[in-house]
Amino acid sequence: MSSCKRLGVFVAFDSEGVIDDYIPYLLNDLKQNVERLIVVVNGQLTPEGRRTLESITGDLIARENAGFDFGAWRHALLEYLSWEEVMQYDELVLLNDSCFGPLYPFRTIFAQMEEKGDADFWGLVAHGEVRTMNPFGMCPYGYLPEHIQSSFIVVRSRMLHSVAFETYWKELPFVQNYQEAVAKIECVFTKHFEEQGFRWDVLVNTADMDGSSPTAHAFFSPGQLLLRGMPMLKVKAFAQSLNDLLNVHMVDDLAEGMQYLRQHTQYDERLIFQHILRKYNIADIHDTLHLDYVVSDRSAEKVASPKRKVLVLLHLYYMDLLESERRYMEAIPEEADVLVTTMSEEQKQAIEAAYGKTFGSRLRVIIMTNRGREAASLLVAARPYIMDYEYVCFCQDKKSSQVMYGTGASFSRLGWENMLCSRAYIENILNTFEREPHLGLLVPPRFFGGLFLYNLPTNLWTICFDRTVEVAKMLGLHVDIRPDKGIICTNSMFWARTKALEPLLRHEWTYDDFEGEPTPIDGALRHVIERILQFVAQDAGYYTGIVMTPEYASIQTNAYFYLVCREMRRSSQLQAELNTLAQGKSKSWRSSPRLNWLRVIYHKVRGR
Repeated sequence: MSSCKRLGVFVAFDSEGVIDDYIPYLLNDLKQNVERLIVVVNGQLTPEGRRTLESITGDLIARENAGFDFGAWRHALLEYLSWEEVMQYDELVLLNDSCFGPLYPFRTIFAQMEEKGDADFWGLVAHGEVRTMNPFGMCPYGYLPEHIQSSFIVVRSRMLHSVAFETYWKELPFVQNYQEAVAKIECVFTKHFEEQGFRWDVLVNTADMDGSSPTAHAFFSPGQLLLRGMPMLKVKAFAQSLNDLLNVHMVDDLAEGMQYLRQHTQYDERLIFQHILRKYNIADIHDTLHLDYVVSDRSAEKVASPKRKVLVLLHLYYMDLLESERRYMEAIPEEADVLVTTMSEEQKQAIEAAYGKTFGSRLRVIIMTNRGREAASLLVAARPYIMDYEYVCFCQDKKSSQVMYGTGASFSRLGWENMLCSRAYIENILNTFEREPHLGLLVPPRFFGGLFLYNLPTNLWTICFDRTVEVAKMLGLHVDIRPDKGIICTNSMFWARTKALEPLLRHEWTYDDFEGEPTPIDGALRHVIERILQFVAQDAGYYTGIVMTPEYASIQTNAYFYLVCREMRRSSQLQAELNTLAQGKSKSWRSSPRLNWLRVIYHKVRGR
């Protein structure tokens, strides 16, 4: 440890009182660089969380969630300690739980900043000045001043021992909400002490990234910061709005940052996924990390791996499709067992006749009750077998009588092609699971043709949201499920790490749980099971990705680009019509139904 005598004050907040593993990792490293470490927990703290923190420090404060981070720091400095005790230290380190890290030891960070110069206080990164912005209309400067991001601030001796610093904490205003905390305190701290004559600095300079519109790089460009030596990764970077991110870049930054983390640091990404999968919606995680996998169907990766236990589960009902589906059967690798569910002895015999020679002793066909269709196949008929395997693929034959032939055929092909395209493709999917230990589920791309052309990801809930929430409660899932977040799983076909299905399979489902025939075309339990898969995997500690062949990546890219351009044209045309109609008209006309209708359509197109 440096001869510098440091006091560290760390603030944590979790709505459930949980202390995830990334926090003790951070604190144990920090502890090597401070003489005394105080941990303040705002709000609740579980008994397990308390034991974890008490094993790290004897200075643990659990208090009401009042005043946010600065309120907690003030409590530690003025109420838990006396100011005379604070004055015994050479430096004060203020930080919170909003970042993962350190990606390299804190001692290196302190050494780097000692070499940089004699700033009176410093942080890791700053937000640039924005003269045209007044945060929440409450910043006392009337604009957003340049300021150190408050997740990590070090105050050195000259400022720490000043009357101005003591006065600041004694006169710190109490804030009621997050907006006030940001606008009245975090954004003000740096400029306030700069005006008092104190010099400040940051570890990572982002002046060249600011351009004409500075932004919060820790949120929007965390990957670029890591490449520049940033030792911390913002937790909320994994839950940013896709709309907001697209206003900055093509949402490639965080994925690049994660790649850098894996290749150039020793930080265990398990610490990241443990927390974000517990706290954030899986759709946000999918979007920020763009968990879409384009997998080769022509050549397989050479990966040294022990023999894997693989089950391909098929629910087959339409015997006239057996021959057209043969090429998918022939793609199934020899290491995989094949379990087929069907509805009658006649169907069973037809399946065995069609595929018996292909699979030999690896084939098992079982007859299930005609209730629940593919969902009952998975959860009732096949349930006794699935957990004996490491990986499972589930596919079903499809005919959609309620939509035009082209839509139904295209939807069916989407599933089969992106699950069982070729033997090399399947091998690469299995290698992807082994390469990414937190990947739990791979599903086909979302379908957006024909009847479903105008579906937004949130529309894919259809009428199933409330029932999905009910089933999630029944299964004891503790994940973020919201109607304003999109659905990733829109097809009952998938590849899965079987451990990711445990929350679903440990429930003892019966055929009576499912609706009888004719089953509803929407809102049935089987439709709910389709949508809940991503949340089941998340609760088990795994993320869900979309997997596709290069052919489908090409199809999607071309179609998406066309649709985006078309919607942009529609948006421009609607805006032009609004402007034209509104010009020179009376106030009463501006509130007419025609104009209001146009406004509604315009904002729908814009996604507002």
